Amino acid sequence: MLIPKIKINSFHYDDPEKTISGANAIWFRVAETLYRQAIKWWLKFYKLNWLKTHRLPVPVISIGNLTTGGTGKTPIVIAMAQFLEAHGMKVAVLSRGYGSQTDVTFHEADKPQYGDEPYLIQQSLKKRSKVYIGKDRVYTGQMAMTVFRPDIILLDDGFQHLRLHRDLDILLVDGSRGFGNGHLLPVGPLREPISSLQRASHILLTKDIAPETQETLQNTLNHLKLDHIPVSTCPFESLGFFSALSRTDQPEALSGESPIILLSGIAQPADFEAMVKRHYEGDILAHFKFTDHQIYDDSLLEPVIQRLKEDPTADLVTTEKDWVKLKEILPRRYHPRVWLLKIKPIFDWEPLLTPFLPVKKVKRG
Repeated sequence: MLIPKIKINSFHYDDPEKTISGANAIWFRVAETLYRQAIKWWLKFYKLNWLKTHRLPVPVISIGNLTTGGTGKTPIVIAMAQFLEAHGMKVAVLSRGYGSQTDVTFHEADKPQYGDEPYLIQQSLKKRSKVYIGKDRVYTGQMAMTVFRPDIILLDDGFQHLRLHRDLDILLVDGSRGFGNGHLLPVGPLREPISSLQRASHILLTKDIAPETQETLQNTLNHLKLDHIPVSTCPFESLGFFSALSRTDQPEALSGESPIILLSGIAQPADFEAMVKRHYEGDILAHFKFTDHQIYDDSLLEPVIQRLKEDPTADLVTTEKDWVKLKEILPRRYHPRVWLLKIKPIFDWEPLLTPFLPVKKVKRG
């Protein structure tokens, strides 16, 4: 199917009547209708058990969303995995491997070429936990059980992967954007109808939480008679700026006297820029925005390097996700001028995850 060369995400959060016109409007409306029917039958086939769901011998927790991205899955997967690790559990994270430069059925995410997010998750965890990529999450999970034998599995971006049974289905909703314009792809950001909220075990409103988004979500749940589904807020907090060459866990001061250049290849670059501005009062010379999961090469970075050459006092600020790929491409002489803005979700995981923790044996004496 041919898709018009339009930046679809530009109108996912606006009124499509105002942003799509002429022949494009007709095409997008037809495409949305066809997509709606396809999703309807896909969900029905699972409901009728014509499409099978497979179980693994350990608990599976899915972290996903209804929209096309930018809800903060990666920081949340990292936080959950670290919580489970801290309680002595071997964790396996299963990822589709978006942005992978190889087509593998099963592989450990031990290099950036297997996807920026899986690799970042792996680098954030201890050696007793593993991240595996594979398009078929059932097969990937079965292989993980064979070669690693985890105590628990986290299914990254798994809300739509119905082939794999999950014991907890966590749905993430962008705390400021919600469900966008409420339309399905390609007119809106929704992968499924909003009624699919019924599959969620728990809903987390993430990042910057707008009261109106929280109210709209609750009204939607009430309207669908789904008010029994618990909703929690999970705001994201900036940890500050970290030198790309630093090995410390403590942030460092980024002087506002020197200008900075931003670089991001994420779903919502505006969120990254807004968070930078909260912690930096100097001049931002430019923001180089690339597509989510961008695979960088010399030609793409040429204008960035040119800007760094033009102003030797400027530093480059980017995301952790981008840096795992950039550091292999960006000339090393620029590495001392690179800073990372690190973030983390603020949430008490214990009530949600305690049912999956190992039972402590009581000593009798």
